[in-house]
Amino acid sequence: MTIQPLPVPTRIFGGEGLISYASRHAARNGTTAEEIERALYEAGAIPKPSHRRTRNGCRPGATSALSTSAPSPHPL
Repeated sequence: MTIQPLPVPTRIFGGEGLISYASRHAARNGTTAEEIERALYEAGAIPKPSHRRTRNGCRPGATSALSTSAPSPHPL
């Protein structure tokens, strides 16, 4: 499916992720978030899911040396 460009400039706000952008865009345009995500992937606007990083900075399936049970003494 191809999604037509919006008639107004669209931007991702600071700190906004793909999920919140896709949900906001879908609600305004009568599509689903999955359709928005697919269009962004196809347009090359965002990397494929296997290349994206998660909130903790690691790729999905990768292990992290940081423990999430206790706060880190050093901010990242």
